[in-house]
Amino acid sequence: MSRFLGPLWMIVFCLFLPLGDSLTRVLRESGLHVTQVIFLEYVVITLALLPFVRSFGSAGLTRPSIFRWHALRCITFLGAALVWVGVLPLVPLTQLFAIGFLAPIFASVLSVILLREKLSLEKVLCLVFGLIGTLIIIRPGFTQLSPYLLIALLSPFFWAFTMVSTKRLTSEVSASMMLFVMAASTMVLSFPPALMHWGPVPTEMTVIILSIAAIGILIHFSIIKAYQHSDITVLAPLEFSSLIFATLFSVFFFNETLEIWTYLGALFIIASNLYVTLKAAKSNSTNK
Repeated sequence: MSRFLGPLWMIVFCLFLPLGDSLTRVLRESGLHVTQVIFLEYVVITLALLPFVRSFGSAGLTRPSIFRWHALRCITFLGAALVWVGVLPLVPLTQLFAIGFLAPIFASVLSVILLREKLSLEKVLCLVFGLIGTLIIIRPGFTQLSPYLLIALLSPFFWAFTMVSTKRLTSEVSASMMLFVMAASTMVLSFPPALMHWGPVPTEMTVIILSIAAIGILIHFSIIKAYQHSDITVLAPLEFSSLIFATLFSVFFFNETLEIWTYLGALFIIASNLYVTLKAAKSNSTNK
């Protein structure tokens, strides 16, 4: 069962990430500035974790090498979040997630360079099929794309570094402490610009803010746990499955229309996900 824990945690991440983004888009469409939205989410997460921080363990936090990985993780995450949340209300959710799938591709390359992981032919093929599925959905050159998608390209670039630094830290820092450090740093770094752009928070948005914070805790914890059990090159293709959930939520929350191309692209994505999961399970079974 343990060999499936990495992929299972990644699926949890892929399910709840687009749900959280859908609620965040609702929050943005209420008129709140992007920095205020990020600050409100992470101040709630930080306060929720603060009473338990003594039990998280602080091993490795003071070592310069570990501190540098934490700094890289927190800074690149904030950059990814600012871009992502900033363009959320401006482009269709499905297209945005399709662009976001450049992150696992970038991360797979970075993990080979920075973490010395192995990128097998099977994993490369899985990534290629996932990318093909993404390109089928957005069809560049055949359909009109929002110019904001060009800005959105920065988010997967930043997120790839966040993924790699997360993987690097999982062997030395507890998942709970990693989550607290990221939440606290995001809260502190986003506070000055949030204060500059502060606006009234509609009363009916309070429940949504709390829900987003709860989902945020779950998705950060799940991806950390996924990286503790599996290599990035194994998990990266699985991240394409979040597009399936993003499509469903875009219809439910925003009445975005679906096309046959979405279903065709989804077939490629699901096929690559199933293949990499079964391949990883077979490999782990053989090693035992």
